[in-house]
Amino acid sequence: MHKPARKRGRYDQVGCSPLLTRGLVQLHGFAGNYIRTQMEPHLEIFEPYDRLIEITLLGEKRLVPENNSILRCLQYLDAEKISEADLCWNGDCIDCQVWIRSGDKEKALISCRANAIEGMEIVRLSDALT
Repeated sequence: MHKPARKRGRYDQVGCSPLLTRGLVQLHGFAGNYIRTQMEPHLEIFEPYDRLIEITLLGEKRLVPENNSILRCLQYLDAEKISEADLCWNGDCIDCQVWIRSGDKEKALISCRANAIEGMEIVRLSDALT
């Protein structure tokens, strides 16, 4: 009997996928035969970078690629959530707005148009990014 081709998606059989390089999220399926994997960021979507820089995102220190927009950095941290968000990626919709701490004030930025910089502190995210 011919076996239909397996659909590619979020679930891969244990040991059958090269996508397991970022870590496992949780066990799922029949007797642990399937695992849910994190969506892998495609490196070609990022601007070239030599190192990761540290930013603070909602009070948590995170490492992101240098020379990239804040939105791309958020995508680096959570590829699935950001990729599925309804965003224009060119600044027209302003749905990717973030607020950074600048001294004792908060400053709003459109994350697809502003690059992340070492030590940046992002204190709020728009609803589309949460």
